[in-house]
Amino acid sequence: LHGHSYTGNALACAAACASIELFHKKETKTNIERICNNHEKFVTKMMSHTKVKSIKQCGTIVALEINTGEETSYFSSIRDKAYHYFLENGMLLRPLGNIIFLNPPFCITDEELDYCYSKMEAFMDLI
Repeated sequence: LHGHSYTGNALACAAACASIELFHKKETKTNIERICNNHEKFVTKMMSHTKVKSIKQCGTIVALEINTGEETSYFSSIRDKAYHYFLENGMLLRPLGNIIFLNPPFCITDEELDYCYSKMEAFMDLI
């Protein structure tokens, strides 16, 4: 009698179908390649930054680990500083302790992506 999870929410199904349709468009695939190429350049640039412990890319996701002189921790106080800094600069990123994740939408422009990179680099210089 309680089949809420199995009742096939029509709105959620329509959104999923629309997302799949957009994902299969040539334009989306081109955007993904463009984002990946831009990320590769950013990762290469940031590898030599003194406050970067590590930086990794998996497709359109970049994970930047900030060197705190301590072990990596999801409870690092950098998380709060990063969250507020990026939010104040119009970005909603996912900081987990001293690791910052950039996971942009596939429709992001090069200009918007460059803005994200510049704010991430500026944050590294602030801490």
